[in-house]
Amino acid sequence: MIILTDKPSIELTKWIDLKDGLRLQVGSINHDDYRSVNSAIHRHIDRLDAKMKVGTAEFDPEDMEISKAPDEMLTSIAARYLIRGWEGVGELNSKGEAVAVEYTPERGAMLLNQKPELYWQVLHAAALVGREESENVADTVKKH
Repeated sequence: MIILTDKPSIELTKWIDLKDGLRLQVGSINHDDYRSVNSAIHRHIDRLDAKMKVGTAEFDPEDMEISKAPDEMLTSIAARYLIRGWEGVGELNSKGEAVAVEYTPERGAMLLNQKPELYWQVLHAAALVGREESENVADTVKKH
């Protein structure tokens, strides 16, 4: 049986070279799960802002009841759905030696929380991959 789908069969990714020998493999920002969870997080943030009256004279930061900061939620989904792999990331072993580690979404979130500037670079690269992916689909449709 052939299952028809409008999703591309091969996911487009791009390696980006960053600082200190770090390379990240980034997928498309159009990833369905990323878009869905990202929208849910933004709706949640909007509801929290309204509930706490952010942007008004009545807002009091001491009244905030947040178990996980919005930034951590956003970096977590970027690590889970946008970053596909890495090179140049390590941890210290029991002897204090730096050893390379395999990519996992949990480690990816740790990296993005440790180096927040990388989050924006990942989003930018993912947007470029998404645009290229859309252009490839459009070109394929034109050929048929």
